[in-house]
Amino acid sequence: MLSLKLLIVVFTFCVALSCVAASKKTKKSNRPRRLRFRTFGTGSPDESGFCYRNVYYDRRGKNELGDYLDCVTSAPVFNPVDFTTTFNVTTTFASFDPDEDTIVTSCFVTVTPDADIGPEFNAREACKNRNGVLLPEGRRGSVRLNGLVNNTLLPQLTFDLRWTIKIR
Repeated sequence: MLSLKLLIVVFTFCVALSCVAASKKTKKSNRPRRLRFRTFGTGSPDESGFCYRNVYYDRRGKNELGDYLDCVTSAPVFNPVDFTTTFNVTTTFASFDPDEDTIVTSCFVTVTPDADIGPEFNAREACKNRNGVLLPEGRRGSVRLNGLVNNTLLPQLTFDLRWTIKIR
């Protein structure tokens, strides 16, 4: 009788432990997934005049991850008060890995002139959109872009751009 009670207690304890472990795994998989991409180099727009193609890398810029297409989707607006330029951009990240989803982001970019960032660049680019990522199956996420550009030879750009994408 004592061994039956002991067996029931041990069984109950094991079931409780497996439930706790399963709930921890579920909670972890529900966390937002954070991706960090970087692209850099010099490029000219495609035949449309509004889209730039390049390769994107991991956040350190060492491993090629896929192709990206960065398209200006609104007319640039210049603000003479603070000398900034703003415009909408849609960026598509197409991974070389066929198991990864293609990620499409949209963001309202602000370009701010900055003479103190070195000889290679002349401005900073930034944007943040809390709902700027749309993925298959209706999943959403946020996007943030920070980067340096040299736009003195438009339409050719020299750039070092970094994206942080959170998928919910």
